[in-house]
Amino acid sequence: MGPTEITGARGRVELGGFKEQAILAMIAVHAGTTVSPGRMPVRVIVVSRYRECMTKQTTVRLPDELADDAEAVARVKGTSVNQLIVDSLAAEIDRVREDKDFTTRAKRLLERDKELLDRLAK
Repeated sequence: MGPTEITGARGRVELGGFKEQAILAMIAVHAGTTVSPGRMPVRVIVVSRYRECMTKQTTVRLPDELADDAEAVARVKGTSVNQLIVDSLAAEIDRVREDKDFTTRAKRLLERDKELLDRLAK
């Protein structure tokens, strides 16, 4: 593989070593699809871009059947698996924000966490 370069909003983004460049090249070549298990040791859908291109990088490991279903749904919708996951997570977050029982439990947990942190800080 020849030199690899990524340009972000602030100009050139420095890449790491060969392994990092190879993974980025694999993702770029197969953008919007799932890389087959034969090409990667573990079937991984990378929900990311590199450093300055996006604020957060997350790797989602899916069972093969769910990954196949997600890929099929994304193809039919004319979108990427990445966008399907982003849209699904956004919809779920909107749903739980409207769930009073969920928000009550979340507040209780956060209050308990704060109490524990306050005790540890003493």
